[in-house]
Amino acid sequence: MAGVTLVKVTDPDGVTSEPRDVNEELVIGRAESCGLSLADPLVSKFHAQLTRRDDGSWLEDLGSTNGTRVNGRPLTQPQLVRPGDQVQLGGHLLELG
Repeated sequence: MAGVTLVKVTDPDGVTSEPRDVNEELVIGRAESCGLSLADPLVSKFHAQLTRRDDGSWLEDLGSTNGTRVNGRPLTQPQLVRPGDQVQLGGHLLELG
């Protein structure tokens, strides 16, 4: 199973970025050291992590203050995600491809 290979980000103003390649691991958060850094006060410094494994791509919330949602549902434990899933962190929407 190949898993997620791209992430497209739409910010709170509706501006969409070019898709970003996902390697084996992508940490998402407000910190500049994150693989995907989001300038959003509702996003924690180290908010979530997307990891590609042999069995697919897994998304995990890293103890964020405001939580992570996958397809509108709160992420409460690591979850297998697929291309087409939508992930919300603060005011940002990530579309997985």
